[in-house]
Amino acid sequence: MGYSIIIRTKNESRWIGHCIQSLLDNITNPEIILIDNKSDDSTLEIVKLFAEDPMLNKKDNSRYANINILNVDEYSPGKSINYGLSQCSNDYVMIISAHCILENFNEKLIL
Repeated sequence: MGYSIIIRTKNESRWIGHCIQSLLDNITNPEIILIDNKSDDSTLEIVKLFAEDPMLNKKDNSRYANINILNVDEYSPGKSINYGLSQCSNDYVMIISAHCILENFNEKLIL
């Protein structure tokens, strides 16, 4: 059982790091699907700091996430979410805004 998280972004550099860190703090090995609408700030650079590095020892890699960054040219909220859903590989999907923080999430509650 795993979780796929869809995050839509456009110039969310102020918040995206907090959002992703809250996901890593609360969900074991999440798959993060980031749908970006042509951010022209440092959003994508911040996201890449959280991405798994295959060169790291797997034990150390637990602090990082499997992040798939997808870019959209013609943005609409519904289209972006549907695109993200089509890319998810886990049984459970969470959709969260880039400016939101996940607190006290208990994975067992959803089972």
